[in-house]
Formats: sequence, structure tokens, C-alpha cells
Amino acid sequence: MFPSADKNYGLGPGFTHTLGLGYVHAYIYSKGFDSKIYLSEKTSLPLCVKEILAYKPKIVGISVVDDNYARCLLLVHTLKKVKPSLILVLGGPTPSVNHRFILENNPLIDICVRGEGEEVFHKLLQALSAAGFRMRNADLTGLRGITYRDEDAIMVNEPANILIENKAIRHYLDRYPSPYLSCWLPAAEAVHSGIITARGCNQNCVFCNCSILYKRHVFTHSIDRVLEELSFVSRMSPQRAAHIFDDAFTLFPKRAEKICRGIIENNIRLRLTCLTRCDYLSESLLDLMKEAGFKTVSLSLESAVPRILRVIGKNHLPEDIPSDGLEKEVHFINHIKTMAAYAKKIGMNVMVSIMLGLPTETHAEAARTIRYLDELAFDQYNHNFFTIPEGTPISSNYRRYGYRLERVSKNQIKPETIRPLDLSGIGRSRNSMQEGIFRHNEKEQFHILGLSTKREMRERFFDNVIVRSDLIQENVVRWLQENLALGGGIVQIFSGSEEFKENRRCNMKMLLDHFSPSTKLSCYYMNRDGKENNKILTRGKNVFCEEIPLRVLGTKTALGKFQGENGSGVHTLALDLEREDGESLIDLLKTFDGVNPCLDHLMNAKPYPLFTGLCRWTRTAANCRKLETAIIDEKDQIKLCWGGDPVGTIPDSLEVIIESLKASTSELMKKRGCSCCHAEANCIKCYFPGPLPVEEYCRYMKSTSIWEQAEAFRNYYTFSDYFGLIHREEI
Repeated sequence: MFPSADKNYGLGPGFTHTLGLGYVHAYIYSKGFDSKIYLSEKTSLPLCVKEILAYKPKIVGISVVDDNYARCLLLVHTLKKVKPSLILVLGGPTPSVNHRFILENNPLIDICVRGEGEEVFHKLLQALSAAGFRMRNADLTGLRGITYRDEDAIMVNEPANILIENKAIRHYLDRYPSPYLSCWLPAAEAVHSGIITARGCNQNCVFCNCSILYKRHVFTHSIDRVLEELSFVSRMSPQRAAHIFDDAFTLFPKRAEKICRGIIENNIRLRLTCLTRCDYLSESLLDLMKEAGFKTVSLSLESAVPRILRVIGKNHLPEDIPSDGLEKEVHFINHIKTMAAYAKKIGMNVMVSIMLGLPTETHAEAARTIRYLDELAFDQYNHNFFTIPEGTPISSNYRRYGYRLERVSKNQIKPETIRPLDLSGIGRSRNSMQEGIFRHNEKEQFHILGLSTKREMRERFFDNVIVRSDLIQENVVRWLQENLALGGGIVQIFSGSEEFKENRRCNMKMLLDHFSPSTKLSCYYMNRDGKENNKILTRGKNVFCEEIPLRVLGTKTALGKFQGENGSGVHTLALDLEREDGESLIDLLKTFDGVNPCLDHLMNAKPYPLFTGLCRWTRTAANCRKLETAIIDEKDQIKLCWGGDPVGTIPDSLEVIIESLKASTSELMKKRGCSCCHAEANCIKCYFPGPLPVEEYCRYMKSTSIWEQAEAFRNYYTFSDYFGLIHREEI
């Protein structure tokens, strides 16, 4: 299984397909082992563990990358707790280079598979099967490519080096069954999971461990195998699209030409994308790629400073003091401009990546790279910051450049890179991918704070949690394990900026130390507008783009500002704090009575605030019905709306909360006399109509049809988000 990460890169929140899992699964199945890939949409820890154990597995293999490592540890500890005899094997990029660290810090993990997994995992299964799937009885001493636990000792076996030792065999990779052709990966997954034509890299970049893992070799599938896979995806995928996941597709230009010609000659029609290097591109190759169906090409610049490119080994063996005139680096920088411009000219989309904070880089040199982007033709660029992953060439000597590595928890696999260069004030160029992602996340958090609901039905877990306290305690994390979706949103509101600065890191440590189901933590702190003393929520500092303060106002005040000259409800959260706030919202809804169609009017008007009290007038949007977001205050009380009464206290489970709501609902409806009310069919029967008195709430529900206008507002918010999403996709 592959648990998606909190940074899920569009893969979805649950357990997804990946190309690596597909290869391993197809290979071991072809060798006679019963294997299944666990897939799931958004789910919770208890449901996930129940479903996994329903397979009655003897071994669970988990594919691990840096960003899903914390999620994997949570699963490891929970699965072992429920079934101690289960053998847990970790594989993938992260265990390949961090195997000793992982086993030293996690006594419940049994084995790490290093490097290429197909044959190593198969041999491991043979050894464990011969021992009746009992670790203590298995002889793993000669099994190359694994690190394993032998009682209290950690045993690091010799590397497998399977591809290196078989490099003389032409197209050795073809021995591994195709995940697509063997039908273990749906053809539609080629968009996300991708297709590889080759594994490995022969370059010298100091910040990447790919070439080290493959000992600077590239291993290829045959062109016939590549074309067979692409043809299958073309016929079977409704998206008719695929991403080529090679580290650099055109690293061997003649081979790339043959693949493109094969695509054209076999009439394979796919929308293709790839990552490659500009110094292995030409105008003629781009023409051929365009004809073959390539819509997007991604090019890595890293730096626009020749000296820095030499230091990081981008075009030449790395040197701190260049041994020549840097001709290769100068050509590379000029050539990326030429290739990007030509790709745009023939109608291809161009992505560019840079990396700031590189070894010996100065503030002026980083700024020079940003300025150079303004000279390039591209559609989006990736604004990366230099980090030091384990297993990279620089990981053994990073201190000489003034870097430091810091972990807040032993459960944080990738330490934070503390750079000697202050990158503040560098700025950014146009169309930064990170800014787009940040703005998307910002909108998502805005709707979480507004208690907007997206669900069609109630689930057995909360999707999001809002924590209204400066410190997250262990009991809260334990509660999250049982009641929050894996990868669910956590929004924390600090009482002030100083509290945020003081507690931010220790809260993340708490989440990591105690295996939170999500580390997707967004931090806000409370400020006040100096002029009008209005509450403002400010997002914790982000280096990618400017923060946009979120105003938190009473509904009456928010509407007053909206209706004023040049007023707008963008980034304004309207709360019903006083009775007059509730009445103001009612008056607004009444003004739309008879406006036909109401939604068209709203979509063409200036943006309205997000009204958190709207749900009490609608039939579909109430958080207290969908149970999508929980609010936890500093007293560990659990609420379902900003003005409502507590519905439970930690450690009350969601089931307890639901039963409590059922009991109180029955009593509430009886007290209000709902069964004999003519508004019964349309009334949402709000649990917490305050600050309006219950009698007044019922009177409005009986005498008006404002729920229809409230539904129009609900659709307005939904459509606004939808059109915003379409716009982002078009860009």
C-alpha cells in the first residue's frame, strides 16, 4: 500500500496507486504469491486498519516517501498493536537511504527493502514463506538488499545491485511485467502514476540521490515495450493521457527520437508530458515530440549563475573553485532560453524549476535567477528551496557550506535545512506553482473556518478539526487518531503572534511524536485592526507569497462594509455574534425573495462574505448534520458551530457525539412542537439558532421561505469554487 502524504500532489487523500507498487505487485504475483494492493478514498485510521486486516495478511508492505513517512509510522504502530505477528516491510525511496535510522527509531518495523524492489521482495517472500512467516525462524543473512531486525540487533545486508550486475543484459527491465499490461494498474492511472521508459540517472547533481542509488547508470526498457504500454493506455484510458516519469526523458536523444517516431507510426494518440534537461534537447527533437503528442515539457534550470551550476554539478563534475571558464554552464543557461522559447512557439506548455539557497549562493545571485526567469518563455515555474536529503552527494559534507539540519521529532524523517543565506526579500517571478498551491490551500482553509460542507453524506470521521488553543496536547492527538480522517485538515488558531512563534514548533513535535493522522497543520493567530478594532486572523509566515489577512466580523458589520463604497466580502468571515447579526442575515436573504434567478445575480455581483450562520436556514449545508468539521477549544470541549453549545468533550468519540445529538434532537423537537408545524418539511431544525432566540428562529421559519435564498447562497459558494478550479486548470 501507498498511504498518500499530507502534501499529496494531487494523488488524493487516501491510499492510491503508484507505479513502483504496480511493478512490485505484478512481479511477485507472476511468481505465485497472493498479493493485493490496498486502495481507499478518504478514510480514518480505525476503518483503514479494519479493512487491511480483513485481507488476513501475513505481510504488509508499505511504500514510503519522505512526505508520507509520518502516516506510515502511524499505520505501523496501529497494525502491530492489533496484530503483533504481522510482518511489516517498508520499501521505496526513503527506506532505501534511511534504513538504519528507520529501524533504530521504530522497533515495530521488521524489514526495510533497499533499492529496486521487485526481485529483492520476491526473495524475501520466499525466505519468509519457508519459515512459516515467522520472522524469528527465517534465515535472512544472505538476502542482499535488505536491512532487518534480528532481536535487538539491526542487520544491514549487502546491496542487491541487481540492475548494475545485469547491465550487460540488454533491456533487463523488460523482465519485470508491466503494471498496465498485466492489468494491475488501470490505464487511467497513467496520468498520475505515470509510465517509465528508463530508470536511473548518469548526472552529477549534488542535491539529488537518484544517480547515487543507480551508481550513475541508466537502465532502459526496450522501445517495443514502451510503445506497447503507450498503445494500451491510448486504447484503454478515458483520459488518453500519460506522464513519462523518467528522470530525464531525452537523456539519450536518439532513443527519444525512436520512441516518438514509434508513437507516430503506430498512431498512438495520447497527451504526454515529461521532465528532461535542455542540454539534451534540440528544435528538431521538440518538433518530433510535439507531433508524437507531447503537450508539456518540464525543464530544470536550478540557477541562472554559471558559478553556482558548477558548484552543484549540474553540467560538470562539482567544483567549488571552477577549473575553466564555465563554458558548459553558460551554454546551458542560454540554451534553456532557446529551447523554452521554441517549445512555446510550436504550442507546447513549458514548466521550469529553480532552486534557491544553493551552496555558496549569495543573495544577489539568488535574485539574479529570479530576474532571469522574467526573460524565459514558460507557463509555470517551480520555486524550490535547497534541502539536504539523506543519500545525496552533499549530505556527507554539507556543514562546510554553513548548513545545519534540525529535527523537531525522531519521527520526522527529513530534517529541516537551516541555510546560511537569508532568502527573505528575494521575491518571485510570475506563475509560481507554489503560489498557486498556497492560494488553493488558503481558500480551502477559509472554507474550513467558515464551516462550509462538501460532503454528500455523513462519514464515520471528521474531515477537519479547528483547534482554538496555543498548545496541542497529547490527549488531543490521541482523539484525532480515532476521529479525524487520515490527512484531514488541522487549522490551529493562536491567541496572538507571540504565542504562535513560541509554540508552533512544539505543536508540530507533538503531532509527530504521538503519530497524528495528519500533519497538515495550518496556523493562524489573532490580531486586531488598529483603526476599527476588528478581529483579523493572520496566517503564519509563508515564503512563497504575501499573506492575505482574514477578517472575522459580526455579520452586521461585514454587511455594512460590503454594502459600502468599494466594499467586498473577499477574505471576510461573517459570524453571528449578536442578535442583530442574525437579523441582518435574515434581512439580506429577504431582499433576494423574487429575484429570479438568484444564483445568476450572486455570481455577477461583487464577492459576498462567507456567512457562517447561513447553515441554519438551509436544508443541506449544516456542519452539525454532516459532521465534517469539529472545533476544539482550550478546555477540550467539542463544538460543531462557532456559536453553538459543546456537543462533547475529549475523549468523547464521534459515535458518542452522534448518540448525544440524537438524544438532544428528539428532546429539542418535542419541546419546539416540530411535529405539528407546517414548516416541518423545509425546516432544518437548527440545534443552535443563537444568538437568535428559539422562538424567533421558529417564527421566521414558519413565516418566510428564506431557505430558498439561503440555498442560492450555498450554490453561489460552490460555483465560485468550481469556476476558480477550472481557471487554475486552464492556466
